[in-house]
Amino acid sequence: MHRILKVFCTGVDQDRLAETLQVVARYEGFVIAEIAAEKIADLARRYPVEDITDLYRIQVGDRIIDTAQPRVDAKGKLRAHPA
Repeated sequence: MHRILKVFCTGVDQDRLAETLQVVARYEGFVIAEIAAEKIADLARRYPVEDITDLYRIQVGDRIIDTAQPRVDAKGKLRAHPA
């Protein structure tokens, strides 16, 4: 299972991470990246990290909407959110 992490680093370190991780967004002091759960411990030994996966889920009554699910299908067409 993949997780979404905030990885605290700057400059050259961000460039290095972008070569090996799926970087979702870059900011001055950190990147948001998607990473396999089994690789988090190794990354956390090199950089401070914060798991923010749960911030991509919205509780609506007894239902959870996972906003990390893509709204664009394999052909590139925008679709309604799966939830």
